[in-house]
Amino acid sequence: MNPEWVIIGSGKLATALVSRLFENNEHNIHIVARNVAAISELQGRFPDLKQLSFESIPAGSICLLAVSDSAIESCALRIKSDDCIKIHFSGATSIQVLQGNSAVLWPIHSFSIPEAINWSEITLVAESSTDPAHEKLSRLIEILGGPVAYLNENQRLQMHMLAVFANNFTNHLFRIAFDYCEQHKLDFALLRHLILQSTQALNKFKPAELQTGPAMRNDFETMQQHQAILKDNREMLNLYLIISESIRNHYSH
Repeated sequence: MNPEWVIIGSGKLATALVSRLFENNEHNIHIVARNVAAISELQGRFPDLKQLSFESIPAGSICLLAVSDSAIESCALRIKSDDCIKIHFSGATSIQVLQGNSAVLWPIHSFSIPEAINWSEITLVAESSTDPAHEKLSRLIEILGGPVAYLNENQRLQMHMLAVFANNFTNHLFRIAFDYCEQHKLDFALLRHLILQSTQALNKFKPAELQTGPAMRNDFETMQQHQAILKDNREMLNLYLIISESIRNHYSH
């Protein structure tokens, strides 16, 4: 018997899940959401998508909570149907907020980027609370098709923290460089090859093997020139000093 899929939410993650389920020719796909326009758009693309309320979720459904971290627990509490498997997709939210047969499937991916989603390339971090939940989680993993890592809650939270370092912090530095270029009539595009070269090289080398720059080689003359340029930009100067010191401390051993 085909499972009842219930996607809760209507944002980019929810849309990506609905799309993948239909691509895989799954049946009995439902959505619970408040955004009428988003639901209408999805039903225009997928006419067989049925809208439900929390009260009408069928018993035994697989409920995919594709909502913000702050809304996961409140949405889970509104699922009253018997024997539902509840799965959330947060890297930083405990599985405990779901209660009962539950699982977590955190895609290590930024859904804020407006691009086609290839689930087969997205690493999925998985955790389940019971055997029935693990069985349904495994089915979802099979449908999505990406590589999977089974981590406990503490390990997943550590990976989420590291994703902040590796993705959010680096993008913030890109933003700072971009804004500086805008303010000083420089072309940020001149840096794109260097950025891509560095990230692509991580497929073959460890980060420590790729580190370059004046801080690593103790080129104080160049560092002082850079600091002079930044003397009136306190935010960039502070970041320059802190990160340079971190690099020097690591490579001075």
